[in-house]
Amino acid sequence: MDLEFKSADGSPEIVNSKYYKAIFGGFLLLLINAGYLAGASSSSIFYYANIVLHIVLGLLLIVPLYTKVRHFIKTDMLIGKTFGETVGRVGYLAMQFSFWTGIYLLIVGNVSGEGHVFFAHAITGFFAAMCLISSIRRAAYNVSVENTYWRAGRWGLTIFVISLVIPLFSFMIHSAFVDDSDSIQNEGIIPSSLEEANDEGDESLFYPSPAETEPKKLLDTRFMQESQSCGRVDCHIDIARQFADSRHNTSSLDHPLYLATFSYVQNRFGDDAGKFCAGCHTPAQLFDGSVNQATLRMSAQERHMAKFSCASCHAIQSVKNTLGNGAYILDKPAIANLSISKNEKLNKLHDFLVFADPDPHREFMFQPFMKKQSGEFCSACHKLTLEKPFVQKSPVPGLTNYDYWAGSSFARQDIKAFGSIQDDRGCVDCHMPDTRGSEPGNSKAIVSSHSFKMPKAGIVDFMDAGAAADSLGENTKRLFEVEIFAVRPQLAASRASLPEHTQPQFANAVISSAGATSGTSQLSKKSGHDLATRIFDRSSFRAGSVVEVDVLIKSGNIGHAFPAGSPGASEAWLEIAATDEQGNIFYHIGSALDDKDIDPNAPYFGVQFLDNENQPVFWAHGIGAEKVERFNLLIPNAVYLSQHKFRLPEEAGRKLHISAKLHYRKRTFFAAAATDSHDETNGGTHGKDASSNGAAHGLTLKYGPITTLSTDELHIGHQSNKSALKQRPDSAQVWNDYGIGFLLQNELLQARMAFEHAVQLQPELTEAYVNISRTFLLTGEHMEAQKALERVPETDRDLPKVQFFLALAHKGQGDFDTAKDILSKLRKDIPEDRAILNELGHTYYLLDSYIAAHRMFRAVTRFAPDDPIAHYFLSHTFRKQKKLEKAAFEEKLFAKYSKRMNQYVVSPSLELEKAYQPWQILPWMNYDNYAFSQSQ
Repeated sequence: MDLEFKSADGSPEIVNSKYYKAIFGGFLLLLINAGYLAGASSSSIFYYANIVLHIVLGLLLIVPLYTKVRHFIKTDMLIGKTFGETVGRVGYLAMQFSFWTGIYLLIVGNVSGEGHVFFAHAITGFFAAMCLISSIRRAAYNVSVENTYWRAGRWGLTIFVISLVIPLFSFMIHSAFVDDSDSIQNEGIIPSSLEEANDEGDESLFYPSPAETEPKKLLDTRFMQESQSCGRVDCHIDIARQFADSRHNTSSLDHPLYLATFSYVQNRFGDDAGKFCAGCHTPAQLFDGSVNQATLRMSAQERHMAKFSCASCHAIQSVKNTLGNGAYILDKPAIANLSISKNEKLNKLHDFLVFADPDPHREFMFQPFMKKQSGEFCSACHKLTLEKPFVQKSPVPGLTNYDYWAGSSFARQDIKAFGSIQDDRGCVDCHMPDTRGSEPGNSKAIVSSHSFKMPKAGIVDFMDAGAAADSLGENTKRLFEVEIFAVRPQLAASRASLPEHTQPQFANAVISSAGATSGTSQLSKKSGHDLATRIFDRSSFRAGSVVEVDVLIKSGNIGHAFPAGSPGASEAWLEIAATDEQGNIFYHIGSALDDKDIDPNAPYFGVQFLDNENQPVFWAHGIGAEKVERFNLLIPNAVYLSQHKFRLPEEAGRKLHISAKLHYRKRTFFAAAATDSHDETNGGTHGKDASSNGAAHGLTLKYGPITTLSTDELHIGHQSNKSALKQRPDSAQVWNDYGIGFLLQNELLQARMAFEHAVQLQPELTEAYVNISRTFLLTGEHMEAQKALERVPETDRDLPKVQFFLALAHKGQGDFDTAKDILSKLRKDIPEDRAILNELGHTYYLLDSYIAAHRMFRAVTRFAPDDPIAHYFLSHTFRKQKKLEKAAFEEKLFAKYSKRMNQYVVSPSLELEKAYQPWQILPWMNYDNYAFSQSQ
């Protein structure tokens, strides 16, 4: 029997009519819909359909629900008890507030500045539902055992509980099960070749690129072919403008060098080989399959459409590992086609959905690792190793930005690195600094800059077309600093002993194609008196005497090796000049003019690869390289010592002026004439015998403008040396820097004396004591290394770096248990430091604890999957466990990662598995001399 109530004026009101049921059913649907939206945040079509449903239902119900609830409060609610009446009125008010905040969000949008309005809308909506359902149930209890209000209250309570359980359950699931894709981890099998970099191997649609899509198939990549939509209306206006002016925006086929290199790769290795390049430079081309169309057949418009865009980075959903080469997985947002449609109404629908609920868009386009693990994220494309089929011999380090950052104190993953940083710094901290912007999604009006400029270095690139360098001054000094540290006479030198143009002694080993400098130490026989002399008085330099000049080059606030980027695409060098007041030049090396080669005698920083015909390779990332002529880079927080000698002529004036300048410039091949059809001028010769030398392709070597990064000048007159030293005081830090310069060129005696002089000036300089211990460890004097560390001020003895080198000293003396205890404690405090893990693993290995050693070396590969030391010992620990197949695989990885082309050589007499000291290893080493013992 239908339940009938009387209204205030006595007219009947049938509450179980179809109209009432429709209104109440819509209310329950809106409630459970709100619960789903509160618990889920997905960029799927289903989620966006629920957003539309929520808005439509809200608009359809706002008037009828408002009137019927108001009628219920005035009449039927009075049947219930006082509490039911009270909560009903409170629910009615909360419902009104929720409706009006919903209207506000519908008009303004739910961007971050309106976040408090959104939460108010959601909370008051649920609260209103709870109050009204409670009031309905209390009214029903006072009518009969079972009636329409009773059934409505029962259904309302059930749906209300479900709508609350959905977000609570979702929260619990997300808390209990962490999504691995939210962070970058080197889990799973480490690929030993490009064929293994994808699940489908060389059958992958994207091989030889490790990049792939989430569905493992081709995508409609129109959403990746332009960035203008991101800056439309009130979206990312400033960021889009910044990106348009960035190097990322010009890193595709629009860039002359990339266009020529890409065409060369396709010509020499086949069309499919271009996929390797496309994974990072033109991912839209890779993922829609058009990369198979050779660039020779592409029009200028097609090349432009293949350019790098916002989505090229922001559509990445996960990074497979930190091996680079484009090892990432990308997907397409569900409503992306609405954004890029030529239909303006569809564009507006996309923007409306994003403004109504920006969380799915934000979560899809901005993964947590993009900020929290920016170094690892950028490694996907800013680390590159060329291997077969692109090179036939040793793997070529085509891009090492990530490796040098990861091995520096900036990453805080390598305790043995020079320098110390309070907080770790990733790529975005320098290259994407916070800037003011009018982003609607950022209430603080602060955005990360998307210009990707080289920070405060004043460096001019080719694409800057006539731009002048920024002012240098103190800003650039934060990155590099040149200092003329010491000048002294060498009175004993004879004329015959000094060539007319002396080759300067350069600090870091410059690798030649014929071999490399030894990593073993050789103590110099220089006297301490010579080392400690700093003379700035002209009267101390007699005519005809030999003048010695020591110049320090400090790489300060730069988190990766320099020059960075594609090897061979840039170079830096030191210019030294000595003159008198009349302008007579006594010594000058390092001069260079635009479009001219650098003086070959200049201390040089850069990379030069050679092909099989010993011709220089200038293709991007060393493609076509088979040999290395020189590989010398400034590593982070290091100091390089450049030593020079020149003879002071008889006619020299009364004053001596010495200058030192660090220069930098870009260099690359440019096409002689670019054409829309992209003929052989851009592409080079067809066939696999195509030369790797760009000059053979009608390309010309082009140098960019020269930028002077740092300058130091020294004027030596007749002032007293004491007075001159006031201008260049003996500070402990500069002597410590001086010692590092000697240490890096294996002049260990001078390094030790310089560090000792530093602690005399500043006994509390802990870093100098640590560096003294380094010199003793390198010579095998482990007890002396321990004594040096015992001199550290008591307040600093528990510092991690001090404890680390103390553990090495104990290990070197055979006290493995003490070393293990120290390293184990350090590992608890710094669990992600690969140097600690490597050393602890080696200590366990020496203690015959092979299972524990295996765990440590496996932990290393989770942070550095290409660490040759870890793979070397993993192979041995597997052999100890009789797991020969796994041991063979680790040997394969060791062989791959220990033979990269820019490696140092250690003494072949070293028995690696027993006497090895992992901390001695410089960024790259060569292990060709170590064969695996099959008997182990």
